[in-house]
Order: sequence, then C-alpha cells, then structure tokens
Amino acid sequence: MSVERHHDYILQIPSLDSGQALNPFTLPLDLDAPFLCRGVGLHISPPSTRLQTDLQACLFSFKNQAGADLAQQPIQTPAYFGLAFGQNGNYKAPWPQVPYPPGGVIQGTFVNDSAHTLTNLQIIFRGVKLFAEGAISNPTYPAVCRPLDFTYQTGKGTVADPALVLATTSALRGNILAINGDADFVLRGAQAGLWDSTGAGGVYSTFGYTELYIQLMDATGKPYSNLPIHIDWLFGNAGGQNGPAFTALGNSAPGLVVPEIYMPKNSVLFYDLIRNDAAYVGVTDALPVRISIGWIGGKIYS
Repeated sequence: MSVERHHDYILQIPSLDSGQALNPFTLPLDLDAPFLCRGVGLHISPPSTRLQTDLQACLFSFKNQAGADLAQQPIQTPAYFGLAFGQNGNYKAPWPQVPYPPGGVIQGTFVNDSAHTLTNLQIIFRGVKLFAEGAISNPTYPAVCRPLDFTYQTGKGTVADPALVLATTSALRGNILAINGDADFVLRGAQAGLWDSTGAGGVYSTFGYTELYIQLMDATGKPYSNLPIHIDWLFGNAGGQNGPAFTALGNSAPGLVVPEIYMPKNSVLFYDLIRNDAAYVGVTDALPVRISIGWIGGKIYS
C-alpha cells in the first residue's frame, strides 16, 4: 500500500530573453519518493500591465522518465495549455499521469517567442509524491467518523491570529494554521485575498498584490513544494475575475489541494508568504497589503 502526498515541483528561470530557448531544461527531483506528474502550469512575473499574456507566445514540451518526448514538437502554449496556465489549480493535465523515480529529472523544452524578456519564469509540475506505507506520517479518517463542512481563517488580526501584513518587498515566514482540539480537519482548498480597507485599519492597497508567493509545510516542516509558488496558482483569489482573464490575479474560484491534506486535532500547518512587488509600485501604490486566507475543507469528528 502507498501514500500519496500533494507536491509541486517548480523550475524557476530568473530571465529568458525574447527568442531564447531552454532546450533542454532540467529539473532535478528529490530522493525521498517517486513523483507522479498530474498537471503542468506556467507563471511569469508580469509587466506593468500585470498580465500573463506573454506566455501565450511561447512553445513548450516535456519528456517522460525515459527521456521520450510527450509531444510531436514544442507546442504553442495556447494550443497546449488551452489558455489555462495554472491559476487556481487549473493546470494542463497529462493523461495518464507521468511517473518519475526518486532522484530523477524532468526535462523538456521552453521557447520564448514573445516580443519581451520573461522574468521569473516558473514551470510548475503538479502531482503527488508516492511514499511506501509507514515511510511518512499519514493521519487519515477514523473508521467511524462524522464530517462537517468547515473553513478556518488566518490573518484575522487577533492576539491568537495576528494580521498578515506584507510590505512591497517582504516575507512573513513560519505562519501557522492551528487546528482546534475538538476535531480533525481535512484541507481541500483555499481562498486568499485582501482584507477590506476598514478592517485593515488603513493598511491597504486598492490594487493589492501582484507577485505574492506561498509555501506550505506540514507539522514537521516538510514542504509541499520545492520552491514557493505564486499564491494564485495554489489558491483562489478573493478579488479576482469570474473567468480566466490571464492576469496576475487569478479568477475567484478557490484552488483545490489534491490530494487533500488531513490534519489531526491540535496539529498545525506552517506556511511562508513572500511578496516581491517593487516592480509594480505604479499600480499598487507601493502600499503594504493585508492578506486574509480561508482554509476550506471539513472537520472530522470521531
């Protein structure tokens, strides 16, 4: 029997000039477990327009563990991704899943055919790590239980749950989602966004964040991604669009965490928040932002 654990592997490229190709790109994988790739996404730090449209003028393909191409040739990204580049967990889904061994590599090709330099390109491979039973802690549903729809919130600004305020370039590390002692909790999705201007006590930006990243870690500090991932590529955006507009703000549908993360009562989930918005002070007013996160799932009573 095996245990699936949510994981994102991210290849981060600081800069890729117009016309430049990564052929091949190589992403080394961890030694602790095989990886099953079930989704592929892209993200860039957008220009001042805060749009992801430069990604629509690129080419992409990748290989399986044996080094065989999974495309006839590098495919134009609108044709490959269907204009779904990852916001709110909406990734291109390879089918069947693509397995890689522990310590393996993911290789592929990416070509910047846009007219601009791409900054902070992230190629995201979403899937699961596959552990042998007993290799990691694997809390799960008791044999007899009663579920209840439930959402936790962090960033409320109380003594027990301090406000999450990020300056234009800043990081808040070691933040905690604490599970109450009355029931276990299963995390199935999340929603992130700005606190309203009144609730923020004036610490607020009309246009909010552009480049805000998050990294989740379990109670032992083991991360669910090798690098921080853009928050709109993991969660829904409470201030986003109703449909895919391909902006730095994802749409308003909550992102899904697959497989779900089961947390026993009195346990914690750690997360880091990193904001890099110095390039966007003209559209964010260079103000701090106050973030509120809804952790969507259910309480499990035994």
